[in-house]
Amino acid sequence: MSTQVNKISGYENRGPATDVYKGASMIKMAFGPVAFSALLFLNLPAAASVYRCTDAAGKVAYQAQPCPDASSARPVDVPRTLSGSAAAPTIRSSGSERSRNRETGDVLGRGDAMSAVPPPREVSGPAAAAPWSATGNPNSRTPPEPPAVPEVPRVRMSFDLLSRDGQRTPWTNTGPRDGRPGTGTLVGGNRMDCANGAGAAFSENGREAYVLKGNGGTLGWLAQGLGGAIQEITPPAKLPRLSWACGLAWDTKRGVLAITTTGGEGYFYRYDTRRHTWLDARSLKGRDLLSLAFDAVSDRYVGVSDRAELLFFSADGAVERVRPMFERLPGLRERPGQGAYQMYGLVLAAYRGAVAITRVRNGSVTHIWTYDSGADRAQLTYKN
Repeated sequence: MSTQVNKISGYENRGPATDVYKGASMIKMAFGPVAFSALLFLNLPAAASVYRCTDAAGKVAYQAQPCPDASSARPVDVPRTLSGSAAAPTIRSSGSERSRNRETGDVLGRGDAMSAVPPPREVSGPAAAAPWSATGNPNSRTPPEPPAVPEVPRVRMSFDLLSRDGQRTPWTNTGPRDGRPGTGTLVGGNRMDCANGAGAAFSENGREAYVLKGNGGTLGWLAQGLGGAIQEITPPAKLPRLSWACGLAWDTKRGVLAITTTGGEGYFYRYDTRRHTWLDARSLKGRDLLSLAFDAVSDRYVGVSDRAELLFFSADGAVERVRPMFERLPGLRERPGQGAYQMYGLVLAAYRGAVAITRVRNGSVTHIWTYDSGADRAQLTYKN
């Protein structure tokens, strides 16, 4: 439809759409706000008209009835809603000079009692909430992040990773110590590996070991190391039943073995390896720990949860602090995943306040991060 420009009261009228808003303004002034609201909601016929009338002096007026001089009347169609009712223009009061409207280019006059305002621009709804970046919860679907690049570690560490055949494989926080990554054979921090008896803790000389058996429901003692005879150990009735245990760490200085369980409330158990007696069990309050390590220099345990939290425990098993790491481990979300499964496979080693967080997927190391607890800084130090 072509647009006709008419000069009206010091501003430009750019055609029928503007006429509708001017007509609505005049009707509201003529009939009052209550009557005007009632008119808008009447179930009118399919079409309605507002007449633009010009008197002998050239004054323009809008009215619902035809002009006295029919020759000067110009009907203006009022748009309809889908229900058939007349669509009401958006109207607001204007007590000050309006700026040029960016949608239509109309200039609204100074001191207009009622000025028509174009319908607002359509905007999209709010974006979906980011899973853990905003809420700290990785159990929601998260998009992959850009590839991360390893950097030189501030702290260098050496540790062993356990293979599925019970062998200890030497690693550093920058990669395999002997150059052989042990592809497809390594154990990660997940329930399946723990259920298959892969979790193990060794004495300093490696001659004695403790392992988990039977879906993490039984602690096994191997006095002669892996491959020797195994003695099964279960907690006494006064302690919660051992179930889905996954974390094992040995404080060889005190002769205390720590065991953590997953599922349900979760517990942190302590077992005296010298007297062969159970000491106690503390609630983890619903946190599932995938791996546990003991830092002999800092004299504390460190665990990692399925929410990528680092938990620091005192020597007696009390939680001292929790560090959420999901947003702080570069490359953790490079591969899209959902829920806690994205966190499975994390294995810890700790020494002098530094923590190596190794990610094992399908028996192979994919990433190693190094966390310096003193500087509170995490780095990606190895990537396969």
